[in-house]
Amino acid sequence: MHVCTGTRYCYDCAAEFNLGELCDDVHCGSYGRCDAGLCVCDEGHSGSSCEIGPCSNIDCSNHGRCSEGICSCDTGYDGYNCQARCWGS
Repeated sequence: MHVCTGTRYCYDCAAEFNLGELCDDVHCGSYGRCDAGLCVCDEGHSGSSCEIGPCSNIDCSNHGRCSEGICSCDTGYDGYNCQARCWGS
C-alpha cells in the first residue's frame, strides 16, 4: 500500500501514483472498462468482469429470444418467459 507523506491534500501526491498500472491485470471483457483497478460495467451488465449480461438469468422456455433482459416470444407463445402456448395460433 502506498501512502503519501509530507503533503496536506490527497491531490498533492496524485503524481506519485500511476493509476494506469492498477488496470494492467484487470480484464473487463467487451462490456466494461477498468478505472483505478476496478471494472465499471456498461449499463445492463454486472459482475467483477462485467460478464453478467441482461439476459444471463432469463429463460425464454426455448420458445423465444432474450434481448435486453426481455423475452421476445416465437409465434404461438406468450408470457413473461414465453411459457404459455397460445392455442389457435
